[in-house]
Amino acid sequence: TGSARDPIPKHMLFGIFDARHQPHPDFWYQCLPKFMKNSDLGYTYEVNESVCMVQAPQSFASVSKDDDILDVLNGMTFNVMNIIRNRCGGVTSCGTNAVWNIDGAELSGAGRRNKCAPVQEYFDSRTKIEDTASTHLQFSKGKRSVYVHETVSTGIAKLNADYLCAMQRWAEGAVQLFWLQFFEDKNILLLCMGCGVALFWAILYTWLYGPWMKDIVGYNFFCDAEGAATLFTGTEHASCRQLYNMFGNFLYHEIDKVTWRQAEPQYMRLIDFGIMWFVVCLASTLLAMYLSWRGTMPKIVRTLIMMENVSYWLTSCSIFFWVSLTLYMIMAMEPPLMFNVTHFMIFVLCMNIANHGMINEYKTVGGCDEASIWRSQQSYTLAAPLYLMSIIRGTISAWGIIWHRLDKSFWTSSDHGTDVVISVTVWVSLIFLSFIACVGFSIASWLRGMLSGDTGTNIEKQTQVGALCMLGFLAMTVWEPFLTLWGFNKSIDVASRNLEKDWKFVSKVANLLVWWRSKAWIIRYIIDFGMPCLVLTGFLGGGASLISLAVYASTVHGFRS
Repeated sequence: TGSARDPIPKHMLFGIFDARHQPHPDFWYQCLPKFMKNSDLGYTYEVNESVCMVQAPQSFASVSKDDDILDVLNGMTFNVMNIIRNRCGGVTSCGTNAVWNIDGAELSGAGRRNKCAPVQEYFDSRTKIEDTASTHLQFSKGKRSVYVHETVSTGIAKLNADYLCAMQRWAEGAVQLFWLQFFEDKNILLLCMGCGVALFWAILYTWLYGPWMKDIVGYNFFCDAEGAATLFTGTEHASCRQLYNMFGNFLYHEIDKVTWRQAEPQYMRLIDFGIMWFVVCLASTLLAMYLSWRGTMPKIVRTLIMMENVSYWLTSCSIFFWVSLTLYMIMAMEPPLMFNVTHFMIFVLCMNIANHGMINEYKTVGGCDEASIWRSQQSYTLAAPLYLMSIIRGTISAWGIIWHRLDKSFWTSSDHGTDVVISVTVWVSLIFLSFIACVGFSIASWLRGMLSGDTGTNIEKQTQVGALCMLGFLAMTVWEPFLTLWGFNKSIDVASRNLEKDWKFVSKVANLLVWWRSKAWIIRYIIDFGMPCLVLTGFLGGGASLISLAVYASTVHGFRS
């Protein structure tokens, strides 16, 4: 009635859809039950007060997975990551296809008896990602979300320039939200999590590169060279000797064998650190099990998800370092790292087997295919310059929000459109053309060495070949976006359907390129398993310079996922 005495509803369901998304008739049928819980063994149901939001995935009409070069479908996010996050109620809103459980008292002005009282907004609209910010607001209150992994809505996809602009906007919003939640809101959960992560890295760095126990008290914990005393095993530590000898069973290059024999104290320190780290991990596992039993662990994991949402862009600049390092190794022919290749490659294989095993488990649960995983990793590499642009723009706009109370949440679909497209096009073109130039440089260097009789040392040649392989894999990663951004993919589609006799060869090449779109995910397996196995076989020769390939194989996930 509009009277001040009107009751304020405790629970209101507020559905949000972008204008380009159409919910299916069964949308509410799938989402409504997620807000309820069974209060007894019978059929008594009541509202689940802990559920703040129910999120459904996005799906788009007329977008083929094979042709989804820029990862518009976001298959990895909706079919793998959200399945994992839903285990702790940590799925954040993606803006559309979401239903919110709103307490009327929290709405703007609801229940105000004093008309001069300040208006509090329910949704956090200060940044360009109000969906994520609003979810964080509810997570901080101890609430959780539920993910409905069903196709209950269909939309019209943003393509090419529009989608690249959206990626830049999302990253810029994440930068804004980072500064706001840490320095304006002083979110206690994020501050505690940030301090915990910083402390963890500080301890790990100190353990790896700082003084070990033997440097401080004169003894290692469990393992040391033969005859040396330790804190817990005395002078007899046969198990450590067996572990040390086990390392010697996997050496196929002479330089690795020499390193193994001369570095016994360092290997023993490594084994001692590994055992101590295993003890720490075991204790952490037991603590996590206890916190899960107490019901505290989901809230901690949701806080970790919040941290990842606002800080994922921090790792975006690493790819520029690796590309620069690769070019340096090709031009200078100098290895940047010296390491035991065999042992590191075995470690890389073990890590990749565990990584693929976990992804495949949830890939099966969520119905995700290999192409979607590859597109997601490909998209992260592609978007590196967008993240760099977002860091700059997001930091400047966050300063305006905090200190000058400016509204920096407004955006249009074409914001920075020209800059975004040009920056990504230049970036992928630079990678691809750099590879071609480096192949020419390497061939010229080899010919010059053959003519002069100075072909360089074995280490120098391996460094150049290894770095060239690294750059080649990166060029293959951006090959399809390179064709799409320059508009060649449309010409390829037309040529693949050309049946004229004079264009028969061109048509075959075009059909091969079209076929490759659906098979490009094979590169992921070549990088993660093919290269380590190739190095272990000794086919590429021995030497520590091949660590460059190991570095790429082990860190490529960091800048493509």
